[in-house]
Amino acid sequence: MTKLLAGQLALALVRANQKRLAGRPSAGDGRLTQKIIDALPYSLTVSQARSIDEIKADLAKPERMLRLLQGDVGAGKTVVALLAAATVIEAGGRPP
Repeated sequence: MTKLLAGQLALALVRANQKRLAGRPSAGDGRLTQKIIDALPYSLTVSQARSIDEIKADLAKPERMLRLLQGDVGAGKTVVALLAAATVIEAGGRPP
């Protein structure tokens, strides 16, 4: 049990240190993401919409985003990732 606690504390310290490193705010205007949402043959679930909103809020901050998106197969993780990428593209971001 002590090793588990030590590992979790070490991980928390690493995450806190990484999050403090400077990032680039990426706040999109929503035009591209809305076009993608409108083109979908289904509506986003409440959980998908909430995840996208949280990711957009994190992307708008000047520190690095550390986030893990989890879900069952078919839960819509790919569309959430697509909309997050679209937000960065709207903000003028491009691959390194």
